[in-house]
Amino acid sequence: MRSPLILLAAMLVFAGCRGNADEATNAGDSDAGPYAAYAGDWMSESYAADAEEGDEPLVVTLIKANETADGWTVKFTHLDEPVPMTVSMRGDSIAMMFGSYPSALREDVMVDNVTAVMHMDGDMMMGRFYARYADEAGTMLNGTMKSERIE
Repeated sequence: MRSPLILLAAMLVFAGCRGNADEATNAGDSDAGPYAAYAGDWMSESYAADAEEGDEPLVVTLIKANETADGWTVKFTHLDEPVPMTVSMRGDSIAMMFGSYPSALREDVMVDNVTAVMHMDGDMMMGRFYARYADEAGTMLNGTMKSERIE
């Protein structure tokens, strides 16, 4: 008699937890996925890791984010076309990967790939980036990114 009651209690607890998890995942619009909160245009400034308060950004870009993981791009001022991005959610962070493209900072050098991990706070995203150049040394550049939603 005791075993069926314990099993029933465990099933009720599990069912209650499952409902709360679904509600947290689908907060807001019931059709919205985890990327919906990021959808829009973001003006992004990238700074060197050793940048001090008041330093100018290394580059300013425009990130176009969609309500799904598909179709995200980053637009550099020195390039005619935006660079496609791959994005994925990890907990409360979003990881963005993109490349290869001509460097905005080093003439005649390609950036092999960039990985940025960002946290969103309202209409702001902050995080770190890591860029690898396609030179013989595989030079790395890392720093911080600050993005503000503009649309």
